[in-house]
Amino acid sequence: MTTPADKSPQALSGPEAFPQYQRFEALVFDLDGTLADTMPAHFASWSAIAGKYGLHFPEDQFYAWGGRPSSAIVQDLATAQGVTLEHAAIAKEKELHYLEHGAPATQPIEPVLAIAQAFRGVKPMAIGTGGRNNQAYAILQALDIEGWFDAIVTADDVASHKPDPETFLEGARRLGADPARCAVFEDTDLGLQAGHAAGMHVVDIRELL
Repeated sequence: MTTPADKSPQALSGPEAFPQYQRFEALVFDLDGTLADTMPAHFASWSAIAGKYGLHFPEDQFYAWGGRPSSAIVQDLATAQGVTLEHAAIAKEKELHYLEHGAPATQPIEPVLAIAQAFRGVKPMAIGTGGRNNQAYAILQALDIEGWFDAIVTADDVASHKPDPETFLEGARRLGADPARCAVFEDTDLGLQAGHAAGMHVVDIRELL
């Protein structure tokens, strides 16, 4: 089941401010575009690196592929456009570009951050992201929220990526939580598919913004 996040102003700051999530055993959050407003900066890095190698990566395609690892994106772009490239090396270059130019200026997505803040230390919480370890930790550190989460699952920790449910299932496993009793917060169609496939209650945070 997918439900919109609550749009009403929250006068309270603790779990009582979000009664719709109190029934869940644990909470799992995507990172890019969910807790952190990183997508425009990611697209700027993609535009710079893809253009350097003659790859066309339109913005609508970028958002449709939100949650996919960089290496998979490069590989699919190159295949579709008939270009032979070292996709892992180019993905690494893109990630380094983002770490230098985008991550330090990361801003939070406040309505979602408020949910995480309300349940910090109250419920087990995990990050489940398609980003690599260094990228995810740089974003969490920029927002000063790394210590809020009991588990952080990145693309480096799983064999299959969104829309496969492995990222979210691994998050639930590390929390010791039943996936059916977890709520997962996501901002992309691929992420929502992954949450449903994991058997979790899915919150589409785009309804909050």
